[in-house]
Order: sequence, then structure tokens, then C-alpha cells
Amino acid sequence: MGHPELAVIVDEIIEKEMSRNSWTLMHRFNLCYDLLDKVRNNMEGLALMFVWLRFSAIRQIDWQRNYNTQPRELSHAEDRLTLKLADCYTKEESGGREYIRLILTTMGRGGEGQRIRDEVLNIMHRLHIKEVSGHFMEEWHQKLHNNTTPDDVVICEAYIGFLKSNGNLDIFYKILEAGGITKERLENFERPIISHPDFVPSIKDPLIHDLEHFLGILKAVHSGTDLGTAIYAARYLFDPEMHGLMDFIWMHHDDADACILIEKITEARRRLKTQLQGNSNVVRDLLFLDLALENFLRVVVERSLHLHLSTQLVELIAMVLENLIITKGNDELTYCLHQWEHVRRMTRSGKEWALQSRAVLDRLTRALGAVIDHYYQVLQPKAEFLGGAFHADSWTISLFSEEVVRGKPVFALSMLLRQIDPILRREAHLGSWQVISQGKGTGQVEVVSDLRSVQGKSFARPTVIIADKVAGEEEIPKEVIAVITPDLTDIVSHIAIRARNANILFATCYDPDIIVRLKSLSEHLLSLSVNTAG
Repeated sequence: MGHPELAVIVDEIIEKEMSRNSWTLMHRFNLCYDLLDKVRNNMEGLALMFVWLRFSAIRQIDWQRNYNTQPRELSHAEDRLTLKLADCYTKEESGGREYIRLILTTMGRGGEGQRIRDEVLNIMHRLHIKEVSGHFMEEWHQKLHNNTTPDDVVICEAYIGFLKSNGNLDIFYKILEAGGITKERLENFERPIISHPDFVPSIKDPLIHDLEHFLGILKAVHSGTDLGTAIYAARYLFDPEMHGLMDFIWMHHDDADACILIEKITEARRRLKTQLQGNSNVVRDLLFLDLALENFLRVVVERSLHLHLSTQLVELIAMVLENLIITKGNDELTYCLHQWEHVRRMTRSGKEWALQSRAVLDRLTRALGAVIDHYYQVLQPKAEFLGGAFHADSWTISLFSEEVVRGKPVFALSMLLRQIDPILRREAHLGSWQVISQGKGTGQVEVVSDLRSVQGKSFARPTVIIADKVAGEEEIPKEVIAVITPDLTDIVSHIAIRARNANILFATCYDPDIIVRLKSLSEHLLSLSVNTAG
């Protein structure tokens, strides 16, 4: 791992995770609590804790092994760990804070675990559902009693969907699958769920009502960054203005107007930033709310991309950039925001405005690339080491850092930049190239219709690939020194990150005539470099 002081911690994590000892989420969180004393505020150590717990959150290591954990025991373990992390956050002034935030995204805040046991029984008794083996509700009840996990949130959502669809099993299993649970996983719980859910029309409405209430209890324990749960948990800290903001966001969280929602999210996060201090209870609840708002911001941007946002893009970029600075501020991003605010105040038409806007976005693109590459350099080696030791699925290892980035404001911002770029290029009559990764070299030209077609290939000599299509998740084949494509590719894509870290030239060419000329050089040597204009 490159850090001798962390080697002992790594060995202990791997030994506990991979031996056949009794092990549950409770044990994992208790071990993390103890290891934080050794890690303290070491940024690399906190990043290691995050990588470990993210492999847990995405179900790559056991949630239960030869041990039953009562819900109150799990919620107690979460409660004290999240409070300790909040305490670490208040004492940390440097880069460790962002990794404490990331760690918190992998767990629930705790809540009242005992209510899970109590309420599932109350529901069964109220609606006269018998505790008889061979029925879904009883099998789920036994699992909840003996080892509740975040899977139960998904199971509850699927059961509600099943009831609302009048017993459609396809809906039940579709919701489970969307939440990462297969039928095989249900059947392989230590307390297995092997029966289909029952649909009894006479209790449909009261059961839906009770399960929706129960879902809130489950989310309070398991889903710290769920928006509704986080708002509810932090309400006691709100002043009247914050109450108004949160009420608006929650009442309009399904609205299509991205601009007004993101404006309210940004205002709320500005307020939270000034309050993230004081005792651990306060900081924890505000941190979970801030993380929930940050995640919701990404959701709002993603679901709005298919709309015609051209008139709102300038405002959206400013607000999302401010949100990124709240999460992970640095001088370069702050400078870009100041420059973008200047552009924002200008008359938005004509070549001069487009040129100034494009200059700011060029600088912002480089700054975003630096943020993305930082995550890759810090997280990816740890993911490859721990993921290999955990026998994690290969895709979860190779895409680890990219998947983390995709959940952050940096990804939402990159999507907006991708939308505005062609608009500015047309307005400013700009050149034909967008350089995603700097590089240079000489190689033999290889023309392919799709970069996927050469996956796994190793070229015998330095090669320049001209590819009509680049999806973004491809690996760059060995001996490739440049990839040129007419396809728009995101700066946070897998291939973009790999290219930047390997100093391989990767660029989009918008001029079809140039692409035709490059293709005509197939099997010839071509020398490429990037000039000062990019």
C-alpha cells in the first residue's frame, strides 16, 4: 500500500473479512470504529477506510456470516461510528474531510433499531398476518429479527410496489433487481426468503400504509443519505428560513424545473456550510443532510439533461460549480467560479461572449480533470489491492474510482459542460478539436468503427487509433499512444481518466473532413502533438 503505518491496518481488515469467523455489518462497523483511533486524521488512512466500506456498501463482502445481529445492536454500532466520524470531521482541517464525507455515504446514521423488530410484529398482528413458515411475510420477519441490513429497504420498496400493482410479481422482482437484489440473494440469506409475497386484496390499502411507515423506520437505520430521512433527522436544527427551504425542496422534489430546485439546494448547502461545527450529534445530522442534498443535486441534473436547457445552462453551471466548491473547494475552482460569474453578467450573444465563456470553460475543464485524477490516484490503488484481496467482481475494481466520481457534483458539472460546449463552439466559430488528455507521439494509424472492437488487443508497435465511436468505459490497448474520435466523450469517463493518467493523447475532432483525412492515413505513421491553443 506504500504506507508502512497503514500496512498493519490493511492486514487486520483482510484477515477479519476473509477468514471464516462470525461476521456481520455490526462487526465491520465496530472494527472501523476501533481502527479510526489508529488512522486518526491521516488522509490516506481515511481513504482506505472508505474503499473498504464502499466494497461493503456495494455488496462485495459479506453482510452476515455465521452470526445473528439484533437490529438494536446494528443501529448502536452505526450510531457510535457515525458520531465518531462527525467528531473527526470537526477536528480535521485538511483533505481528510472529503473522505470522512465519503465514508458516511456507505452507512446509515443508526436510528432506533429496536423499532424494526417491534413494528414488523405490530404490522403482522394488526392485519392478522399469521407467523407461519412458508409465507413471505414470516420469512422476511425472521430475517429482520435476526439480521436486518440495507437489503431490507429494497425489499420493503419492492413489497409496496407489488401491492400497489395488485400482486404483480414482475414488479416485485424488477424493483429488487434495480436495488441490487437477485432472487438468488434472497434465497441465500442465512434466514432465507424463498416464498413469493402474498397478495390479499382485503388488506392491500392498510398494509401499504403500514409498510410505507415501516420503510421510514428502515431508512432511518440504513439510509443516512436518503433525502427525506436526512431532512427529518435534522429538522430540530432548522431556523424558519431553513424550514422553508427544506419544505420547498421536498414538496417539489419531483418537479421538472431544474433551475429553481438547484437554486434552493445551493442556498441550503450554503447555510449548512456555516453550521458544520459544534458537538458531534449536530455535525452528524447536518453532514448527512448535506450529503443527501449533494446527491439530490446530481439526480436533478441527470434527469433534466434530455430537456432543452440551453437558456438555463449558464445559471446551472454556476450553481453546480458552487456546489462542487462547497464539497471540495480549491483555489482554481473558486477562480473559475469568479470568472464564470463575470461571463454570466455579460450580454449572452456574439463571438466575444462565446470566446470568453469558452476560455473559462477550458480552464474549468482542466480543473475538473485534476479533481477527477486526484480521486483516481488516491482511491484506485487501494481499490485494486483490497478488491483483489476480497475477491470482488472485477468490474467493481476497475471502475471503482469512476463510480465514486459519478456520484459527485463533479460529474453533474461535466455533463452540463458537455451540453454547452457545442453551443459555444458554434457561436465563437472555434476550431475543430477538443483535447481531453494531453499527449504526443508517433504511431501507425489504425482505423476502427468502434473502440470496443480492439478491446484486449495488444499492438506490436506504437499505434494511433481513429475510432468512430467511443462509449467511454473502454480500456486503451497496449502500445496505443493516441485515440482520436468524432464522438463526444465525457471528461469523467473511464477512458478519459486512464488516458490522462497514462499521458496518452485523447481528443475529439469536430471536423468530418479532418477525420476523413486521418482515416486515409491508415497503416501509415502519424506524428501528433498538442499546440498552445489546445
